[in-house]
Parts: sequence; structure tokens; C-alpha cells
Amino acid sequence: MWRKLIGYLSIAIILFSIKYFLANDPHNYINNIRKGYNGRVVDKFIDRERHIKVKVNSEILEPWPLTDSLWNFIIIGDSIEKIPNDNYVYLFRNGEKVKMQYLYIHRDYYTDFRWPKEWKGRWIINDR
Repeated sequence: MWRKLIGYLSIAIILFSIKYFLANDPHNYINNIRKGYNGRVVDKFIDRERHIKVKVNSEILEPWPLTDSLWNFIIIGDSIEKIPNDNYVYLFRNGEKVKMQYLYIHRDYYTDFRWPKEWKGRWIINDR
């Protein structure tokens, strides 16, 4: 009986570990940071996270989680230029150009083995 209990407990721990590992996958951040684009903000909303929708040609992008400062500043209609391989964007509004940090990156991602080595320690902010 104890062997079955230990077996079930071991399986539960393994499944929980796999779920945790996949849920904390930094690839969404990595892909968003690597991407560069020029577009226009067409929507701004909150579901469980704060989102914007950016129209780039005929494609709609939804980057998240945005930094608090970017979320508070950006409005629908702003033009946005995402700098490739950097966590910054330029916003254009009424002839003004403002450089802002793009995504909020939790500190845990910096120590994740899947996080690019050249990005370790970059863009650390206390924005949340």
C-alpha cells in the first residue's frame, strides 16, 4: 500500500513540475523582444493582464505584460516602433518621440536557463 501511495505521489509531483516548467516558459518574452515592427495602437484593454493591440500592416499583435509606465502613457492612435532585440519602443504622438521600456520581465526569467545569456541582467526595473 505504501508503495502505491509513494508511486502516486511521485507521479503527481512530476506532473506538477512539468506544468510549472511549461507555465513559466520565457519564450513569449524572448519572441516579443526579438521582434521589431512599426505599427499603430488600435486597442487598449485589461482581461487578466494589460494588453494593447498593435496593427502592423494587416497583422494585429498583442504584446504583454507591458510595463506600468508604458501602459499608463500609451493611448489608442499612438504610433509605435518596436526596436528589434531590445526591450524598448518608441512612441510617436503629436510630433513627439518618446522612448519607453516595453515588457515587464519578472526577475525569475533572468535566472532561467532558457533566457538568453546576453540579456541576463538587462532591463531590470521596479515597475510593478
